[in-house]
Amino acid sequence: MFEQHWSTIDATRLSDGKRVTLKKVEQSDHPNEVELALFLSSTSDPRNHTVPIYEVLSRQEESDFQILVMPRLRELKSPQFDTCGELVECFRQLIEVRLFITKLSIVNFSWQIAGIAIYAYSKCGTWVTFIELALDLH
Repeated sequence: MFEQHWSTIDATRLSDGKRVTLKKVEQSDHPNEVELALFLSSTSDPRNHTVPIYEVLSRQEESDFQILVMPRLRELKSPQFDTCGELVECFRQLIEVRLFITKLSIVNFSWQIAGIAIYAYSKCGTWVTFIELALDLH
């Protein structure tokens, strides 16, 4: 089905026209990522800033990978923050999710800027950031 090597692409979900990001997860390389992403997506703790998972797609013919459907993501550095307050709030939420994941004893995730993508929106004048990290249990 997928001839080219890719990890994430942007798409539009046909059922509702919602802009989404599709993330290909190879089970042989990351056997726990889908399970972990679904677990974190179902956790309602306010410190949980991980990206919600809308659905998981898979095909029987290609059982080594699944596709996570999540909100449209962007790189942490794009677009640039308008104010110092936005930057501080984003990093506060990054630290908060790091502590939350550590409390759950989930380890071995990327903490590099290149491994972080965000989905952010304004809620009552406050930016809420959801963070997609390269996660895996070991």
